[in-house]
Amino acid sequence: FYDVENARVIDHVEGLRDLEQRMIRMIGDPDLRLREDPIRILRAAKFAGRLDFTIDADLCEAARSHRHDLSKAAPPRVLEEIYRLLSGEGAARSFHWLIELRALEVLLPEIGFEREGFMEILDRLEARTGGDRMAVAQSVLLSVLVWPLVRPVLAATKPCDYERLVLDTIGSITDRLTTTRRDLIRARQCLGAQVRLASEPTGRIARRFCQREFFEEALLLRRLVGPLRDGQGADPLTHWEELTHHAEHQQETARPKRRRRRRRRGGRGRRGRDLSDSAAESKGEPCPNPSESSSAPPRPKRPKRSRDNSSNDDSPPA
Repeated sequence: FYDVENARVIDHVEGLRDLEQRMIRMIGDPDLRLREDPIRILRAAKFAGRLDFTIDADLCEAARSHRHDLSKAAPPRVLEEIYRLLSGEGAARSFHWLIELRALEVLLPEIGFEREGFMEILDRLEARTGGDRMAVAQSVLLSVLVWPLVRPVLAATKPCDYERLVLDTIGSITDRLTTTRRDLIRARQCLGAQVRLASEPTGRIARRFCQREFFEEALLLRRLVGPLRDGQGADPLTHWEELTHHAEHQQETARPKRRRRRRRRGGRGRRGRDLSDSAAESKGEPCPNPSESSSAPPRPKRPKRSRDNSSNDDSPPA
């Protein structure tokens, strides 16, 4: 707390000392606080990675003891914290702490985050986002998260339905984390597109592929995760980027052709109006009387019925 009148900090938990020591410490009993909310394990790793701090030994021990309680937490809260870890500053350090606390063994036991250069991918992702949560779509974050599991499957498989293969590979993870349908579909498309981005772009098919709605996110994922297979010679990423810039330049320079409206002269208009010169000259003249302009005889008027007042007697009708 800050005392405004006396201009002093009131510190009941010795937090200033922890700041000087660059230490993450739990206020109160760590066992009790983590039993109340196991998501605090993820938040401790997030702050330690973002601030480049160290986690207190008592908190580390309590986090390892209560890591299985993470499976009882609400999946949307867990997924949101994972997205914040991926898109925030110090993402690689945060995941190092999650590995140290053995939390990933409970959340994502299928993925081995220590292989496939995952920490280097997180460094490139941090350089891309700059710590901004909204700088990268959630579908790209989800694709980065499952990339260590998907890459060996895509690299070792012959041509097939890659999107279906990706869905079968990550289905158990996305069901556990309850990802949204939109993010799952877009992540499946971006991951499946890495097989096509691993080869040189040729022909009209490559130009059409650049026009797909998920292509920009797929290309961003390709920049983050690197080539699908190692030792294949020149990286085709440069050619895909050149093709993309060329397609964007064509879209900017191409202007829609305006259809020139042809002026009608004479004859009748679209709705049957007489647009001839004689009709134009007669414009403004008074409208002739219908009786004068018509050659048919006038229609006789019907006589009005007269009301007989003499029949207002009391005698009954005949």
